Amino acid sequence: MKISKNTPDLMVIDDRPWFIGLFLIGFIAIFASIGATMLYSGLLGGVFMLLIAGAIFTGFYFLVERTQLVLDASAGKLEIRKKSMRRMKRDKYALKELRHTTVDSRTSSSSSGNSTKTSRLVLVFNGENGETDTPLTAAYTSGGAAERISPVVNAWLEAVKS
Repeated sequence: MKISKNTPDLMVIDDRPWFIGLFLIGFIAIFASIGATMLYSGLLGGVFMLLIAGAIFTGFYFLVERTQLVLDASAGKLEIRKKSMRRMKRDKYALKELRHTTVDSRTSSSSSGNSTKTSRLVLVFNGENGETDTPLTAAYTSGGAAERISPVVNAWLEAVKS
């Protein structure tokens, strides 16, 4: 996740899951090429390899999704864009409905005692029934991007509101 544009009137935050996408594409290519080679050689086990490649592609189809948050002060709009192979979804809100952002974090520990922290950016909206928390992405990621981005977005919102 990174801030791709930050001006007084416009802020754009992009989350592009390059690592998981390239990782899955690599495994699809490996299993598909092994399967095709095996079938070409007359080995029926190649069908099994192609089925594995198809299963990995299915995971790619459902899991890899690009998310973009667009905060447009001049139009007074906020838009969350999500794009994957299966759909393009746009959720639009009035910018004044966005109260602030927070970070949702999780820490997990392994059996060896090492702990890993993952997080995601959460948008806090003013709603009819009080505050509503809307995670920007479904996935939690490591690296601390959400922790770095949240204060920048909050400062931008304060500047726009004043």
